Order: sequence, then structure tokens, then C-alpha cells
Amino acid sequence: MYQYSGSQEKAEGIRELNKVFAENVGRLLSEAVITYQPPSGGLFSSGKKQPLPLKELDGTICQDFFTLLNIGQYYSEDQLLNIHSFSALKRWLLSEEFTSDSSTQVANFVVKYCIRVMEQCERKPQNQHDAALVEAVLSECLDVVSLVCKGMGYSTQSIFPVVKKLYSQFSGSARLTTSFLNFFILCGDQEMYDLSTILQNLFKVYLSDFYQDSLFISTFWEFCYQHKEYLSGPTNYLVSFFPNIFKILVWYPMNCLPEVLDFLPSLITVKSAAE
Repeated sequence: MYQYSGSQEKAEGIRELNKVFAENVGRLLSEAVITYQPPSGGLFSSGKKQPLPLKELDGTICQDFFTLLNIGQYYSEDQLLNIHSFSALKRWLLSEEFTSDSSTQVANFVVKYCIRVMEQCERKPQNQHDAALVEAVLSECLDVVSLVCKGMGYSTQSIFPVVKKLYSQFSGSARLTTSFLNFFILCGDQEMYDLSTILQNLFKVYLSDFYQDSLFISTFWEFCYQHKEYLSGPTNYLVSFFPNIFKILVWYPMNCLPEVLDFLPSLITVKSAAE
């Protein structure tokens, strides 16, 4: 009985936190300043230094609202809250239930922020560290807008052109391919946008070349789980590229065994049974 009461209190606490986050997410994502305050020079300094402007990835001065891809030497409290809010979006969207009124308001704020971030990803980073950050952030952004469009019924009219342009720019990235595919399958018009070429690259090229990359394999399995029914459809990519999928089990015999066993009914045919 005590455990049950504790579980109830925990669930109530989570719901209350989600409610507070929903009420403040727009402010947290849109109202951070676009300058940073350098520290004073010490005991003998002439006084407080003037705030300096944040920069974009390519080194230009930030003219739009702050996001986690803006570059500065120091970050204020509202900027850190902005960054933490974005990092919590995906998990929060997966766990939250929205009414029609609240979902529209939240979706508008989230989509506006994500479009701004995706447009920043088009800029050329000045160093390799920022380039790696761009891929990670873009992957998260694509997952977030996919959840917003699919779960809240948000129109993709303003999002799809940006995503399509970014795919042209990042089409050579194995790790981002699953995020792009996830968006196109959940939110795109599959009759207007042919996914067969992208799926062929994923299963034939990237899976063959990057089966030793644990991060890529993790995102690959997540994608396959989420779209198992789609991948087992008429084209049946799971069967067509069974040898490449089997490479994962050879390279990660224990780590990937549960996933492969779960997929076996979809993988095994008369032709692939011998392997």
C-alpha cells in the first residue's frame, strides 16, 4: 500500500512538472538574450564590461533569437535554460498528452525554434567540433519535429522545404540518414517523395560500410523498430538486405542478439534461412 501511494505521488509530481514546462516552454525557447557578459577584469579593473554579441556557427553576428547553436565564450542563466529546454523536448513530447488548445500553442513554439536551428545547420562551422555538434543537434531536431507533426497533427508545410534542403546538404551522413527517413516516413508525402533511393543507401551502402560504428548501429536499430511494418511491406528491405543486417550480429554477437532475434520472423525466408 505504501509503495502504491508513493507511485501515485511520483506520477502526480511528473504531471505537475510537465504542466509547468508546457506553460513556460515558449518563453524558455524564445526569450534568451543574444549577448553574453564577459567577466570583470578583477580587483583593479575599470568596471563592468559591456555585453558582447553571440555569433552563428560561421562566425557572423547573431541577428535572430538565441538557440543552442549560437557561439559565445560565456552563457547566461536564460541561455542555459534555453539549451536544457531543447534537450528535454523529445522525451517530454513522448511522455506528454496534449489537448487541442495546448498542443497548437506548444507546437508553434517548438516548430519555430526547430526551424531556426535547422536553418543554422546550413551554415558552415568554423571547426570540427562544431561540425560534430551540428549533426547531433540536427538529428535531435528532426526527431522533435517528427513527433510534433505526427503526434500533434501539425502541418509540415513550413517544415518540409527546410528538411528537404538539409537532406541535400547532409545526404552523405550515415548517422543522419535514419533521422531524415524517420521524418519523411512519418510526416512526408511518400507519393511525392521517393524514399527508395534513401533506403537503398541506408541498407546497401551505409550498413555495409558502417556496421562497426556503434552509434550508427544504435540509430539503425531504433529506426527499424519504429518502422518495422513499413520495412516489411511490399519492398521488404529487411529480407532484401538480410546479409548486411546479419553483419551486425557477427560484429556485435552479444549486444545485438536480442534485436536480431526479435527481427528473425521478418528476416527469414526460404532464401535466407540457410544463412
